[in-house]
Amino acid sequence: MAHQATYDYNTHQQFERSSKRGAETDVHRGIILAGVISMIVLTAGCSDLSVSVANVPANRPVVPTRQIPTASPTFTPSDTPTMTATASPTVTGSSTPTATPTATLTAARTVTPTPRPTTRRTAYSTRLPSTATPTATVTPTHSPTVPPSDTAAVVSDTLVFDRSTARHPAPILGELVIDATVTGTIDADQPSVVYTFEGAEGDVLNIYLNGTSGNLDPLLLVLTSKGQEIARNDDQSDQVRDSAIIGLELPETDTYMLIATRFLASYGFTTGGFELTLNRSSGNVSPEGFFSTPLAFDRPVTGLLTAVQNEQFYTFRGSAGDVIEVSMNALTDSLDPLFGLIDNQGNLLITEDDRSSRDFDAYLNEYVLPADGYFTILASRFTTTDASPQNAEFELMISLVGRENKAGELPIDGVLNPQNSRTIRADSLVFTSYRAGDMLDDAGNELRLQSLMTWLLPQGIDGAQVDAATLYLEPCYNFGQGFQGLNDLTIYQDNYGALNLNRNFTRPTAGARIITTQNDCSPVDLTNNVIEALNAGQTTLQLRLTFRDFESNNQADYVRFTDPRLRIDLIADE
Repeated sequence: MAHQATYDYNTHQQFERSSKRGAETDVHRGIILAGVISMIVLTAGCSDLSVSVANVPANRPVVPTRQIPTASPTFTPSDTPTMTATASPTVTGSSTPTATPTATLTAARTVTPTPRPTTRRTAYSTRLPSTATPTATVTPTHSPTVPPSDTAAVVSDTLVFDRSTARHPAPILGELVIDATVTGTIDADQPSVVYTFEGAEGDVLNIYLNGTSGNLDPLLLVLTSKGQEIARNDDQSDQVRDSAIIGLELPETDTYMLIATRFLASYGFTTGGFELTLNRSSGNVSPEGFFSTPLAFDRPVTGLLTAVQNEQFYTFRGSAGDVIEVSMNALTDSLDPLFGLIDNQGNLLITEDDRSSRDFDAYLNEYVLPADGYFTILASRFTTTDASPQNAEFELMISLVGRENKAGELPIDGVLNPQNSRTIRADSLVFTSYRAGDMLDDAGNELRLQSLMTWLLPQGIDGAQVDAATLYLEPCYNFGQGFQGLNDLTIYQDNYGALNLNRNFTRPTAGARIITTQNDCSPVDLTNNVIEALNAGQTTLQLRLTFRDFESNNQADYVRFTDPRLRIDLIADE
Protein backbone atom coordinates (compact mmCIF):
# COMPACT_ATOMS: atom_id res chain seq x y z
CA MET A 1 0.00 0.00 0.00
CA ALA A 2 1.32 3.43 -0.87
CA HIS A 3 1.14 5.60 2.18
CA GLN A 4 2.13 9.22 1.99
CA ALA A 5 5.54 9.44 3.54
CA THR A 6 4.68 12.40 5.69
CA TYR A 7 1.15 11.86 6.81
CA ASP A 8 0.44 12.30 10.49
CA TYR A 9 -2.49 10.44 11.99
CA ASN A 10 -3.55 9.50 15.44
CA THR A 11 -6.19 6.87 15.60
CA HIS A 12 -8.99 7.83 17.85
CA GLN A 13 -7.23 10.35 19.72
CA GLN A 14 -4.53 12.66 18.94
CA PHE A 15 -1.50 13.57 20.72
CA GLU A 16 1.11 16.24 20.63
CA ARG A 17 1.52 18.72 17.92
CA SER A 18 4.14 20.90 19.40
CA SER A 19 6.94 18.86 17.90
CA LYS A 20 5.14 18.61 14.57
CA ARG A 21 5.00 22.34 14.37
CA GLY A 22 8.68 22.85 14.82
CA ALA A 23 9.12 22.76 18.57
CA GLU A 24 11.50 20.13 19.90
CA THR A 25 9.85 19.98 23.28
CA ASP A 26 7.34 17.33 24.25
CA VAL A 27 4.07 19.06 25.03
CA HIS A 28 1.17 16.82 25.78
CA ARG A 29 -2.35 17.56 25.05
CA GLY A 30 -5.45 15.70 24.98
CA ILE A 31 -8.02 14.41 22.73
CA ILE A 32 -10.24 11.48 22.58
CA LEU A 33 -12.70 10.35 20.17
CA ALA A 34 -16.29 10.81 20.01
CA GLY A 35 -18.90 10.94 17.63
CA VAL A 36 -18.09 8.45 15.24
CA ILE A 37 -16.71 8.17 17.87
CA SER A 38 -20.14 8.87 17.86
CA MET A 39 -17.44 7.45 16.26
CA ILE A 40 -15.22 9.39 14.30
CA VAL A 41 -14.32 7.84 16.86
CA LEU A 42 -13.43 7.69 16.95
CA THR A 43 -10.42 9.88 17.99
CA ALA A 44 -7.50 10.50 15.15
CA GLY A 45 -4.33 12.04 15.34
CA CYS A 46 -2.60 15.10 16.17
CA SER A 47 -2.88 15.34 19.78
CA ASP A 48 -2.83 12.95 22.49
CA LEU A 49 -4.96 12.63 25.48
CA SER A 50 -4.11 10.34 28.24
CA VAL A 51 -7.24 8.74 29.57
CA SER A 52 -8.48 6.31 32.11
CA VAL A 53 -9.32 3.25 30.10
CA ALA A 54 -12.07 1.95 32.24
CA ASN A 55 -13.93 5.19 32.41
CA VAL A 56 -13.81 6.23 28.85
CA PRO A 57 -16.44 8.91 28.93
CA ALA A 58 -15.55 12.43 29.65
CA ASN A 59 -13.03 12.35 26.90
CA ARG A 60 -13.49 9.72 24.45
CA PRO A 61 -11.94 8.45 21.39
CA VAL A 62 -13.24 9.51 18.10
CA VAL A 63 -16.53 8.02 17.66
CA PRO A 64 -19.85 8.73 16.20
CA THR A 65 -21.93 11.35 17.77
CA ARG A 66 -19.37 13.29 19.57
CA GLN A 67 -17.23 15.93 18.32
CA ILE A 68 -14.15 14.25 17.25
CA PRO A 69 -11.78 16.65 18.76
CA THR A 70 -12.17 16.82 22.45
CA ALA A 71 -12.02 20.33 23.50
CA SER A 72 -12.14 20.22 27.22
CA PRO A 73 -12.81 16.80 28.56
CA THR A 74 -14.15 16.65 32.02
CA PHE A 75 -13.69 13.44 33.93
CA THR A 76 -16.36 12.82 36.47
CA PRO A 77 -15.43 9.92 38.66
CA SER A 78 -19.00 8.83 39.21
CA ASP A 79 -19.95 9.06 35.58
CA THR A 80 -19.49 6.54 32.88
CA PRO A 81 -17.09 7.81 30.33
CA THR A 82 -18.71 10.27 28.03
CA MET A 83 -16.39 11.74 25.59
CA THR A 84 -16.64 14.62 23.44
CA ALA A 85 -15.54 13.92 19.97
CA THR A 86 -11.85 14.17 19.56
CA ALA A 87 -9.42 14.17 16.89
CA SER A 88 -9.09 11.18 17.46
CA PRO A 89 -11.76 13.66 17.21
CA THR A 90 -13.72 14.23 20.20
CA VAL A 91 -17.12 14.57 18.88
CA THR A 92 -19.30 16.30 21.30
CA GLY A 93 -22.84 15.34 20.95
CA SER A 94 -24.47 18.51 21.94
CA SER A 95 -28.17 18.64 22.07
CA THR A 96 -28.36 22.22 21.06
CA PRO A 97 -30.81 22.58 18.25
CA THR A 98 -29.00 22.20 15.00
CA ALA A 99 -30.41 22.51 11.58
CA THR A 100 -29.65 19.95 8.95
CA PRO A 101 -26.12 20.67 7.77
CA THR A 102 -25.99 22.21 4.36
CA ALA A 103 -23.28 21.08 2.01
CA THR A 104 -22.65 22.97 -1.15
CA LEU A 105 -21.26 21.20 -4.20
CA THR A 106 -18.22 22.98 -5.49
CA ALA A 107 -15.89 22.46 -8.38
CA ALA A 108 -12.89 20.32 -7.68
CA ARG A 109 -10.00 22.40 -6.49
CA THR A 110 -6.57 22.07 -5.05
CA VAL A 111 -6.21 23.57 -1.63
CA THR A 112 -2.75 24.79 -0.70
CA PRO A 113 -2.50 24.45 3.06
CA THR A 114 -1.41 27.55 4.89
CA PRO A 115 0.45 27.21 8.16
CA ARG A 116 -1.82 27.64 11.12
CA PRO A 117 -0.72 29.14 14.38
CA THR A 118 0.84 26.78 16.87
CA THR A 119 -1.49 26.24 19.77
CA ARG A 120 -0.58 24.55 23.00
CA ARG A 121 -2.97 21.78 23.95
CA THR A 122 -3.22 20.46 27.43
CA ALA A 123 -3.16 16.73 27.98
CA TYR A 124 -5.49 15.24 30.52
CA SER A 125 -3.88 12.36 32.30
CA THR A 126 -5.26 9.60 34.44
CA ARG A 127 -3.95 6.26 35.50
CA LEU A 128 -5.45 2.94 34.57
CA PRO A 129 -8.73 2.71 36.43
CA SER A 130 -9.80 0.33 39.09
CA THR A 131 -12.24 -2.43 38.31
CA ALA A 132 -15.12 -0.62 39.99
CA THR A 133 -18.01 -0.10 37.61
CA PRO A 134 -18.94 3.55 37.36
CA THR A 135 -22.55 4.41 37.85
CA ALA A 136 -24.34 7.47 36.60
CA THR A 137 -27.72 8.79 37.47
CA VAL A 138 -29.04 11.04 34.73
CA THR A 139 -32.33 12.84 34.51
CA PRO A 140 -33.32 13.14 30.88
CA THR A 141 -34.25 16.56 29.64
CA HIS A 142 -36.80 14.99 27.31
CA SER A 143 -39.05 12.55 29.04
CA PRO A 144 -41.84 11.46 26.74
CA THR A 145 -44.93 10.33 28.57
CA VAL A 146 -46.12 7.93 25.92
CA PRO A 147 -47.10 4.76 27.78
CA PRO A 148 -45.45 1.48 26.74
CA SER A 149 -47.55 -0.56 24.38
CA ASP A 150 -47.63 -4.34 24.44
CA THR A 151 -48.22 -4.31 20.70
CA ALA A 152 -45.53 -1.81 19.88
CA ALA A 153 -43.06 -4.38 18.66
CA VAL A 154 -43.35 -7.70 16.95
CA VAL A 155 -40.31 -9.63 18.12
CA SER A 156 -38.38 -11.76 15.67
CA ASP A 157 -35.70 -14.19 16.75
CA THR A 158 -34.30 -14.73 13.29
CA LEU A 159 -34.08 -11.42 11.43
CA VAL A 160 -30.77 -9.58 11.26
CA PHE A 161 -29.83 -6.27 9.68
CA ASP A 162 -28.75 -7.70 6.33
CA ARG A 163 -27.68 -4.32 4.91
CA SER A 164 -25.30 -3.68 7.75
CA THR A 165 -21.70 -2.73 6.96
CA ALA A 166 -20.57 -3.75 10.45
CA ARG A 167 -18.54 -6.87 11.23
CA HIS A 168 -21.46 -8.26 13.22
CA PRO A 169 -24.92 -7.33 11.87
CA ALA A 170 -27.34 -6.40 14.64
CA PRO A 171 -30.58 -8.35 15.21
CA ILE A 172 -33.89 -6.80 14.17
CA LEU A 173 -36.07 -7.13 17.24
CA GLY A 174 -39.33 -6.01 15.73
CA GLU A 175 -41.45 -3.21 14.34
CA LEU A 176 -42.03 -0.08 16.37
CA VAL A 177 -45.22 1.83 15.75
CA ILE A 178 -45.41 5.60 16.03
CA ASP A 179 -46.47 6.87 19.47
CA ALA A 180 -45.22 3.76 21.25
CA THR A 181 -42.32 2.74 23.48
CA VAL A 182 -40.30 -0.46 23.69
CA THR A 183 -37.67 -1.56 26.18
CA GLY A 184 -34.57 -3.68 25.80
CA THR A 185 -31.00 -4.28 26.92
CA ILE A 186 -27.57 -3.44 25.53
CA ASP A 187 -24.65 -5.52 26.73
CA ALA A 188 -21.39 -7.08 25.54
CA ASP A 189 -23.22 -9.90 23.75
CA GLN A 190 -25.71 -7.55 22.11
CA PRO A 191 -24.14 -4.08 21.73
CA SER A 192 -26.62 -2.98 19.03
CA VAL A 193 -30.24 -3.78 18.19
CA VAL A 194 -32.56 -2.67 15.40
CA TYR A 195 -36.25 -1.74 15.30
CA THR A 196 -38.07 -0.88 12.09
CA PHE A 197 -40.96 1.54 11.60
CA GLU A 198 -43.12 2.66 8.69
CA GLY A 199 -42.84 6.35 7.89
CA ALA A 200 -44.37 8.60 5.25
CA GLU A 201 -42.65 11.40 3.35
CA GLY A 202 -42.93 14.64 5.31
CA ASP A 203 -43.63 12.98 8.69
CA VAL A 204 -41.91 14.94 11.46
CA LEU A 205 -40.85 12.70 14.33
CA ASN A 206 -39.20 12.80 17.73
CA ILE A 207 -37.15 9.77 18.81
CA TYR A 208 -35.77 9.15 22.31
CA LEU A 209 -33.33 6.51 23.51
CA ASN A 210 -33.00 6.64 27.30
CA GLY A 211 -30.93 4.44 29.58
CA THR A 212 -33.05 2.90 32.32
CA SER A 213 -30.54 0.76 34.22
CA GLY A 214 -26.84 0.02 34.57
CA ASN A 215 -24.40 2.59 33.24
CA LEU A 216 -25.64 2.56 29.64
CA ASP A 217 -24.53 5.54 27.54
CA PRO A 218 -27.02 5.38 24.61
CA LEU A 219 -26.31 6.15 20.97
CA LEU A 220 -29.20 6.41 18.47
CA LEU A 221 -29.08 6.22 14.65
CA VAL A 222 -31.85 6.44 12.04
CA LEU A 223 -31.37 4.66 8.69
CA THR A 224 -33.40 4.16 5.54
CA SER A 225 -34.38 0.66 4.43
CA LYS A 226 -31.23 0.63 2.26
CA GLY A 227 -29.06 1.22 5.31
CA GLN A 228 -28.31 4.89 4.61
CA GLU A 229 -27.87 6.96 7.76
CA ILE A 230 -30.00 10.10 7.90
CA ALA A 231 -29.73 11.15 11.55
CA ARG A 232 -28.00 10.32 14.82
CA ASN A 233 -27.50 11.56 18.35
CA ASP A 234 -25.33 10.53 21.23
CA ASP A 235 -25.74 12.93 24.15
CA GLN A 236 -28.65 15.31 24.51
CA SER A 237 -26.32 17.68 26.35
CA ASP A 238 -23.08 17.77 28.29
CA GLN A 239 -25.03 16.67 31.36
CA VAL A 240 -27.47 14.19 29.79
CA ARG A 241 -26.15 11.11 28.04
CA ASP A 242 -29.52 9.93 26.83
CA SER A 243 -30.06 10.34 23.09
CA ALA A 244 -32.78 12.32 21.33
CA ILE A 245 -33.48 13.26 17.71
CA ILE A 246 -36.08 16.01 17.60
CA GLY A 247 -37.97 17.28 14.57
CA LEU A 248 -36.72 14.70 12.07
CA GLU A 249 -38.57 15.17 8.76
CA LEU A 250 -38.63 11.93 6.78
CA PRO A 251 -37.38 12.38 3.21
CA GLU A 252 -39.55 9.65 1.66
CA THR A 253 -42.12 6.97 2.39
CA ASP A 254 -40.10 3.99 3.51
CA THR A 255 -39.45 1.35 6.15
CA TYR A 256 -36.91 3.01 8.42
CA MET A 257 -34.53 1.45 10.93
CA LEU A 258 -33.67 2.66 14.41
CA ILE A 259 -30.28 1.50 15.67
CA ALA A 260 -30.16 1.45 19.47
CA THR A 261 -26.58 1.08 20.67
CA ARG A 262 -24.08 2.69 23.03
CA PHE A 263 -21.21 5.13 22.85
CA LEU A 264 -18.46 3.43 20.84
CA ALA A 265 -21.01 0.80 19.78
CA SER A 266 -19.37 -2.64 19.74
CA TYR A 267 -16.20 -1.21 21.30
CA GLY A 268 -18.04 0.38 24.21
CA PHE A 269 -18.05 -0.74 27.83
CA THR A 270 -21.38 0.58 29.10
CA THR A 271 -24.33 -1.78 29.52
CA GLY A 272 -27.88 -1.66 30.79
CA GLY A 273 -31.55 -1.35 29.95
CA PHE A 274 -33.01 1.19 27.56
CA GLU A 275 -36.36 2.66 26.60
CA LEU A 276 -36.91 3.61 22.94
CA THR A 277 -39.78 5.94 22.11
CA LEU A 278 -41.03 7.13 18.72
CA ASN A 279 -43.69 9.81 18.44
CA ARG A 280 -44.94 12.54 16.15
CA SER A 281 -43.52 15.99 16.62
CA SER A 282 -45.76 18.96 17.19
CA GLY A 283 -43.99 20.54 14.25
CA ASN A 284 -43.24 23.66 16.25
CA VAL A 285 -39.79 22.58 17.44
CA SER A 286 -36.23 23.33 16.52
CA PRO A 287 -34.48 20.27 15.10
CA GLU A 288 -32.01 18.58 17.43
CA GLY A 289 -29.52 15.88 16.59
CA PHE A 290 -27.09 15.42 13.73
CA PHE A 291 -28.47 15.05 10.23
CA SER A 292 -26.40 13.40 7.55
CA THR A 293 -25.76 14.76 4.06
CA PRO A 294 -25.37 12.40 1.05
CA LEU A 295 -21.86 12.28 -0.42
CA ALA A 296 -20.87 11.00 -3.87
CA PHE A 297 -17.47 9.92 -5.17
CA ASP A 298 -15.38 12.71 -6.71
CA ARG A 299 -17.98 15.38 -5.89
CA PRO A 300 -16.39 17.75 -3.35
CA VAL A 301 -18.69 19.43 -0.87
CA THR A 302 -18.11 22.38 1.42
CA GLY A 303 -19.27 22.39 5.01
CA LEU A 304 -19.25 24.65 8.05
CA LEU A 305 -18.24 23.94 11.63
CA THR A 306 -19.49 26.26 14.34
CA ALA A 307 -19.38 26.50 18.11
CA VAL A 308 -22.81 24.82 18.19
CA GLN A 309 -22.27 22.29 15.38
CA ASN A 310 -18.67 21.16 15.72
CA GLU A 311 -19.09 18.15 13.47
CA GLN A 312 -20.90 17.30 10.27
CA PHE A 313 -21.91 13.87 8.96
CA TYR A 314 -21.76 12.69 5.36
CA THR A 315 -23.00 9.32 4.11
CA PHE A 316 -21.87 7.47 0.99
CA ARG A 317 -22.35 4.06 -0.57
CA GLY A 318 -19.49 1.74 -1.47
CA SER A 319 -18.70 -1.90 -2.21
CA ALA A 320 -16.52 -4.45 -0.47
CA GLY A 321 -13.01 -4.11 -1.88
CA ASP A 322 -13.41 -0.49 -2.99
CA VAL A 323 -10.17 1.38 -2.35
CA ILE A 324 -10.97 4.94 -1.32
CA GLU A 325 -9.17 8.16 -0.48
CA VAL A 326 -10.75 10.90 1.64
CA SER A 327 -9.49 14.45 2.04
CA MET A 328 -10.76 17.18 4.35
CA ASN A 329 -9.14 20.53 3.57
CA ALA A 330 -9.47 23.69 5.61
CA LEU A 331 -10.92 26.70 3.81
CA THR A 332 -10.50 28.76 6.99
CA ASP A 333 -6.94 29.20 8.26
CA SER A 334 -7.83 28.56 11.90
CA LEU A 335 -9.34 25.12 11.17
CA ASP A 336 -7.34 21.98 11.91
CA PRO A 337 -9.48 19.26 10.21
CA LEU A 338 -10.12 15.81 11.59
CA PHE A 339 -12.49 13.07 10.40
CA GLY A 340 -13.52 9.50 11.11
CA LEU A 341 -15.00 6.73 8.96
CA ILE A 342 -17.90 4.82 10.54
CA ASP A 343 -20.01 1.83 9.50
CA ASN A 344 -23.80 2.06 9.54
CA GLN A 345 -24.11 0.57 13.02
CA GLY A 346 -22.04 3.33 14.60
CA ASN A 347 -18.66 1.55 14.79
CA LEU A 348 -15.58 3.62 14.12
CA LEU A 349 -13.35 2.08 11.45
CA ILE A 350 -10.53 4.61 11.26
CA THR A 351 -9.81 8.24 12.07
CA GLU A 352 -7.49 10.60 10.24
CA ASP A 353 -5.88 13.88 11.09
CA ASP A 354 -2.86 15.53 9.45
CA ARG A 355 -1.74 14.80 5.92
CA SER A 356 1.87 15.42 6.98
CA SER A 357 3.96 17.03 9.68
CA ARG A 358 3.58 20.36 7.91
CA ASP A 359 0.16 19.98 6.33
CA PHE A 360 -2.65 19.86 8.89
CA ASP A 361 -5.43 19.01 6.46
CA ALA A 362 -6.82 15.53 7.10
CA TYR A 363 -6.24 12.71 4.63
CA LEU A 364 -7.03 8.99 4.38
CA ASN A 365 -4.97 7.09 1.83
CA GLU A 366 -5.96 3.84 0.11
CA TYR A 367 -8.48 2.43 2.56
CA VAL A 368 -10.29 -0.77 1.55
CA LEU A 369 -14.00 -0.83 2.37
CA PRO A 370 -14.97 -4.02 4.21
CA ALA A 371 -18.56 -4.46 2.98
CA ASP A 372 -21.22 -3.48 0.47
CA GLY A 373 -23.44 -0.65 1.68
CA TYR A 374 -23.40 2.70 3.40
CA PHE A 375 -20.69 4.35 5.47
CA THR A 376 -20.54 7.70 7.22
CA ILE A 377 -17.77 10.28 7.47
CA LEU A 378 -17.73 12.41 10.59
CA ALA A 379 -16.04 15.69 9.71
CA SER A 380 -14.78 17.67 12.68
CA ARG A 381 -11.74 19.51 13.96
CA PHE A 382 -8.91 19.10 16.37
CA THR A 383 -10.21 21.32 19.13
CA THR A 384 -7.96 23.07 21.59
CA THR A 385 -8.68 23.68 25.25
CA ASP A 386 -7.37 27.22 25.24
CA ALA A 387 -9.26 28.60 22.27
CA SER A 388 -13.01 28.78 21.79
CA PRO A 389 -14.36 27.15 18.61
CA GLN A 390 -14.79 29.48 15.67
CA ASN A 391 -16.83 29.26 12.51
CA ALA A 392 -14.71 27.44 9.96
CA GLU A 393 -15.31 26.16 6.44
CA PHE A 394 -13.87 23.00 4.95
CA GLU A 395 -13.95 21.02 1.73
CA LEU A 396 -14.55 17.27 1.90
CA MET A 397 -14.08 14.83 -0.96
CA ILE A 398 -14.05 11.05 -1.28
CA SER A 399 -12.49 9.37 -4.32
CA LEU A 400 -12.64 5.82 -5.60
CA VAL A 401 -9.09 4.90 -6.55
CA GLY A 402 -9.49 1.18 -7.17
CA ARG A 403 -11.78 -1.83 -6.96
CA GLU A 404 -9.67 -4.71 -5.74
CA ASN A 405 -12.60 -7.12 -5.57
CA LYS A 406 -12.97 -7.02 -9.36
CA ALA A 407 -9.90 -9.23 -9.66
CA GLY A 408 -11.30 -11.79 -7.27
CA GLU A 409 -9.01 -10.59 -4.49
CA LEU A 410 -10.17 -8.72 -1.44
CA PRO A 411 -7.45 -7.03 0.57
CA ILE A 412 -8.76 -6.19 4.00
CA ASP A 413 -7.69 -3.28 6.17
CA GLY A 414 -7.69 -4.39 9.77
CA VAL A 415 -9.56 -2.34 12.34
CA LEU A 416 -7.83 -1.08 15.47
CA ASN A 417 -10.08 -1.48 18.49
CA PRO A 418 -10.21 2.16 19.67
CA GLN A 419 -10.80 1.27 23.30
CA ASN A 420 -8.10 -1.35 23.57
CA SER A 421 -5.24 0.30 21.69
CA ARG A 422 -3.14 2.95 23.39
CA THR A 423 0.28 4.28 24.21
CA ILE A 424 1.19 3.37 27.78
CA ARG A 425 3.80 5.15 29.88
CA ALA A 426 5.98 3.47 32.51
CA ASP A 427 3.81 4.97 35.28
CA SER A 428 0.68 3.34 33.72
CA LEU A 429 -0.55 6.57 32.18
CA VAL A 430 -2.20 5.91 28.82
CA PHE A 431 -2.40 8.09 25.72
CA THR A 432 -4.53 7.88 22.60
CA SER A 433 -1.81 8.14 19.97
CA TYR A 434 0.82 5.53 19.12
CA ARG A 435 4.39 6.17 20.26
CA ALA A 436 7.40 4.21 21.44
CA GLY A 437 10.45 5.62 23.19
CA ASP A 438 10.47 7.89 26.21
CA MET A 439 9.04 11.19 27.38
CA LEU A 440 9.32 13.52 30.35
CA ASP A 441 6.59 13.67 32.96
CA ASP A 442 5.55 16.89 34.69
CA ALA A 443 8.35 16.45 37.23
CA GLY A 444 10.98 16.04 34.52
CA ASN A 445 11.40 12.29 34.95
CA GLU A 446 12.18 10.33 31.79
CA LEU A 447 9.68 7.49 31.36
CA ARG A 448 9.36 4.72 28.77
CA LEU A 449 6.54 4.77 26.20
CA GLN A 450 5.14 1.66 24.48
CA SER A 451 2.36 1.23 21.92
CA LEU A 452 -0.30 -1.42 22.51
CA MET A 453 -2.43 -2.34 19.49
CA THR A 454 -5.45 -4.64 19.29
CA TRP A 455 -6.23 -5.51 15.67
CA LEU A 456 -9.61 -7.04 14.89
CA LEU A 457 -9.16 -9.99 12.53
CA PRO A 458 -11.52 -10.59 9.58
CA GLN A 459 -14.48 -12.82 10.33
CA GLY A 460 -15.65 -15.72 8.19
CA ILE A 461 -12.23 -16.73 6.87
CA ASP A 462 -9.53 -19.16 7.98
CA GLY A 463 -5.78 -19.13 7.73
CA ALA A 464 -5.79 -21.08 4.46
CA GLN A 465 -7.36 -18.08 2.71
CA VAL A 466 -4.66 -15.61 3.77
CA ASP A 467 -2.02 -14.85 1.17
CA ALA A 468 -0.17 -12.20 3.15
CA ALA A 469 -0.57 -9.95 6.20
CA THR A 470 1.54 -6.83 6.61
CA LEU A 471 1.78 -4.22 9.35
CA TYR A 472 2.57 -0.80 7.88
CA LEU A 473 4.13 1.65 10.33
CA GLU A 474 4.88 4.44 7.88
CA PRO A 475 4.53 7.28 7.96
CA CYS A 476 6.32 7.65 11.26
CA TYR A 477 8.16 10.56 12.82
CA ASN A 478 11.28 10.79 14.95
CA PHE A 479 11.18 13.17 17.88
CA GLY A 480 14.29 14.05 19.82
CA GLN A 481 16.90 11.45 18.85
CA GLY A 482 14.27 9.03 17.54
CA PHE A 483 15.66 5.79 16.12
CA GLN A 484 19.21 7.17 16.23
CA GLY A 485 19.20 7.31 20.02
CA LEU A 486 16.68 4.54 20.75
CA ASN A 487 18.25 1.87 18.53
CA ASP A 488 16.09 -1.16 17.62
CA LEU A 489 12.32 -1.21 17.83
CA THR A 490 11.03 -4.52 19.20
CA ILE A 491 7.61 -5.75 18.07
CA TYR A 492 5.95 -8.42 20.21
CA GLN A 493 2.87 -10.49 19.74
CA ASP A 494 1.50 -9.98 23.24
CA ASN A 495 -1.94 -11.10 24.38
CA TYR A 496 -2.26 -8.35 26.98
CA GLY A 497 -6.05 -8.63 27.11
CA ALA A 498 -8.47 -5.81 27.93
CA LEU A 499 -7.09 -2.47 29.06
CA ASN A 500 -10.05 -1.86 31.34
CA LEU A 501 -8.65 -4.28 33.91
CA ASN A 502 -6.74 -3.15 36.97
CA ARG A 503 -3.31 -4.64 36.39
CA ASN A 504 0.12 -3.71 35.13
CA PHE A 505 0.27 -3.35 31.34
CA THR A 506 3.76 -1.83 31.21
CA ARG A 507 5.56 -5.18 30.87
CA PRO A 508 5.11 -7.92 28.25
CA THR A 509 2.82 -10.65 29.51
CA ALA A 510 3.90 -14.23 30.07
CA GLY A 511 3.99 -15.94 26.69
CA ALA A 512 4.65 -12.76 24.69
CA ARG A 513 6.96 -13.47 21.79
CA ILE A 514 9.19 -11.24 19.70
CA ILE A 515 8.11 -11.00 16.06
CA THR A 516 10.99 -8.82 14.89
CA THR A 517 13.42 -6.05 15.77
CA GLN A 518 14.20 -3.25 13.32
CA ASN A 519 15.82 0.17 13.21
CA ASP A 520 13.22 1.90 11.04
CA CYS A 521 9.51 1.85 10.20
CA SER A 522 9.74 -0.74 7.45
CA PRO A 523 6.69 -2.96 6.86
CA VAL A 524 6.43 -5.98 9.17
CA ASP A 525 5.44 -9.40 7.83
CA LEU A 526 2.67 -10.78 10.09
CA THR A 527 1.44 -13.49 7.71
CA ASN A 528 2.26 -16.43 9.99
CA ASN A 529 0.93 -14.62 13.06
CA VAL A 530 -2.41 -13.86 11.41
CA ILE A 531 -2.75 -17.37 9.96
CA GLU A 532 -2.02 -18.96 13.34
CA ALA A 533 -4.48 -16.67 15.11
CA LEU A 534 -7.27 -17.38 12.60
CA ASN A 535 -6.67 -21.13 12.70
CA ALA A 536 -6.84 -21.00 16.49
CA GLY A 537 -10.22 -19.26 16.31
CA GLN A 538 -8.91 -15.97 17.69
CA THR A 539 -10.73 -12.76 16.81
CA THR A 540 -7.87 -10.33 17.54
CA LEU A 541 -4.12 -9.97 17.13
CA GLN A 542 -2.46 -7.91 19.88
CA LEU A 543 0.92 -6.23 19.45
CA ARG A 544 3.35 -4.35 21.70
CA LEU A 545 5.86 -1.93 20.12
CA THR A 546 8.72 -0.84 22.37
CA PHE A 547 12.35 0.20 22.50
CA ARG A 548 13.90 -2.07 25.12
CA ASP A 549 16.88 0.25 25.60
CA PHE A 550 16.74 3.99 25.71
CA GLU A 551 19.26 6.63 26.64
CA SER A 552 18.52 8.76 29.68
CA ASN A 553 19.32 12.24 28.42
CA ASN A 554 16.66 14.41 30.11
CA GLN A 555 14.68 14.90 26.93
CA ALA A 556 11.85 13.19 25.07
CA ASP A 557 12.99 10.73 22.40
CA TYR A 558 10.36 8.70 20.63
CA VAL A 559 8.95 7.53 17.32
CA ARG A 560 5.36 8.29 16.53
CA PHE A 561 3.33 5.99 14.29
CA THR A 562 0.72 8.24 12.80
CA ASP A 563 -1.19 5.83 10.57
CA PRO A 564 -0.59 2.19 11.51
CA ARG A 565 -2.36 -0.25 9.18
CA LEU A 566 -2.75 -4.00 9.07
CA ARG A 567 -3.36 -5.06 5.46
CA ILE A 568 -4.49 -8.64 4.91
CA ASP A 569 -4.43 -10.00 1.35
CA LEU A 570 -6.57 -13.01 0.55
CA ILE A 571 -5.72 -15.68 -1.98
CA ALA A 572 -7.37 -14.90 -5.30
CA ASP A 573 -10.34 -16.99 -6.38
CA GLU A 574 -9.55 -19.54 -9.07
